[in-house]
Amino acid sequence: MGSRAFFDGMPDFHPHDSDWVEFYNPEEVSFQYKNVLKEGRNCVFQIARRPKQERINYALAHERPYSLCMFLVPRVCQEFGMTLEDLEQLRPMRENLNPRHLYLGVIYDEYMKNGSMTLTEDQRQHAFVEYLNNRKK
Repeated sequence: MGSRAFFDGMPDFHPHDSDWVEFYNPEEVSFQYKNVLKEGRNCVFQIARRPKQERINYALAHERPYSLCMFLVPRVCQEFGMTLEDLEQLRPMRENLNPRHLYLGVIYDEYMKNGSMTLTEDQRQHAFVEYLNNRKK
């Protein structure tokens, strides 16, 4: 998850951390939506499989805007069964991204423009330039 999901393998990509996602059935865990385990700069996001609309509502009410990333990673989108219509509901998160995470807004906008949760190589590069520019500040 995180920037690695989009930019891994690109020249000049030097991430400062690694994020992983683990999915669980709700009856297997004690948390409702998400638990984050941190080890140094690395994180494991433990995510309970909840109904999609419930997850969207929770994100809008309780999560920081950069949590939009979780809904943009193709493998996570697949797990949640996300559609572009679902993603549109998360626009408030997109509109409130801090400068450090504006690259997620680029990805979001490109998905909407493409009509699919995919990026062309040019679009990926555009998001990466945004990522680099805001990491230097």
